[in-house]
Amino acid sequence: MYESFFDLSSRPFSAAPSVQHYFPSAVIEQSRQTLIRIVDRAEGPGLIVGQPGLGKTLLLRMLEHHFQNIFHCIHLASAAIETRKDMLQNVLFELDLP
Repeated sequence: MYESFFDLSSRPFSAAPSVQHYFPSAVIEQSRQTLIRIVDRAEGPGLIVGQPGLGKTLLLRMLEHHFQNIFHCIHLASAAIETRKDMLQNVLFELDLP
């Protein structure tokens, strides 16, 4: 409906954020650069905290896009990870391993 009326090439309101629609605002771009440095230098875990809708998932998608040729990146979107076993099973499933 929207696509034909506004002559859009894709759906305007997707459920998941797309790296094609990334806008490098000062705060999120600084966070992206910091997380890239953390991963590049193996400095340990990084933490992103914020209210819903501020771009945390998009930021992680941008990191996944940045490192896709270096690492095998997976996205754990399940909220049902309650134990270490659950997390390991999710990681193995995303990596297509038994």
